[in-house]
Amino acid sequence: MPKMTRRNFLWVTGGTGAALATDQPRKLINKLIPQVVPAENKNIKPGEWALFATTCRECPAGCGLHLWHRDGRVTKAEGNPLHPVNGGGLCPRGQSSLQGLYDPDRVQEVLFRGKGAKVQKRSWDEALGVIGGKLAAGGKVALLSSLQTGALAEVMKSFTGAFGSNRLLFYEPFNYEPLKIAHREVFGLPSVPSYNIEQCNFVISFAADFLETWISPVSYAAQFAKMHAYQGRGAMNRMVYVGPRLSMTAANADDFVQVPPGYERLMALWMLKMIIDKGWGKNDLSSIRPDIERALGAGPIPGVPEEKLEQLARSFASAGASVALA
Repeated sequence: MPKMTRRNFLWVTGGTGAALATDQPRKLINKLIPQVVPAENKNIKPGEWALFATTCRECPAGCGLHLWHRDGRVTKAEGNPLHPVNGGGLCPRGQSSLQGLYDPDRVQEVLFRGKGAKVQKRSWDEALGVIGGKLAAGGKVALLSSLQTGALAEVMKSFTGAFGSNRLLFYEPFNYEPLKIAHREVFGLPSVPSYNIEQCNFVISFAADFLETWISPVSYAAQFAKMHAYQGRGAMNRMVYVGPRLSMTAANADDFVQVPPGYERLMALWMLKMIIDKGWGKNDLSSIRPDIERALGAGPIPGVPEEKLEQLARSFASAGASVALA
């Protein structure tokens, strides 16, 4: 390669400029800014960082998010410090929600598959035309969606109702139907409760991993930190975990009681039986004792001595504010 002199440099740059000026197809156009004139949000200014508040949908907890974006592209997810659920915290699922937004394997086009046919790509106009035609012809309507609440759920309900259908189905990857049924039987309300863990001085978890995935882990992690911190007086608040594996929640417990899978409920029944027999309860629960006896027909819990059961039952009953999570 010949030595680059000042004369050669001027000759190369001058020739390249002339070639681009005379040969239009050879011009290179770089799209530096995705949206010079934003179509939807006129407040987006090229080159400036901004954020907007929204709600995380990675799990049913619904934590508040602040999404940072530049030039119309989201770049960072953080917790909203003013949100009542998470108070500025955000779990790894929420932090990684951007990976789903820009995942190269995400569905980016309308996919259509007829009966017995292969999946084909269609345009939005074609898809809406097919759906509209079937609705106009009086076809049966069923709407399947991820968990929705509020106004959007009402819109979906009204949509199906307009076609004489009540088949509106919400799918939850993390569902709490057993918890809803339990609270309906005990309190008459089929709802997922909200626990004030920070106000308790004794917490026992029957395989409820509230520091990981259970109901609202970000909120419960903050509450647990307050509950488990030194209060400056008296004994420390305690947390006991009963379950088959050493999860992150179990690792943060003061006492980990390992039981075989499925024996968590028997552990709870044994504790309740001891509370009734010893008279430690504040309410008369003798009427349910026969049902407890029938449920405990399997015998003692492997690896858990009776002294341990009595200790946990006494601690739970004598605590000023105790809660059992399951």
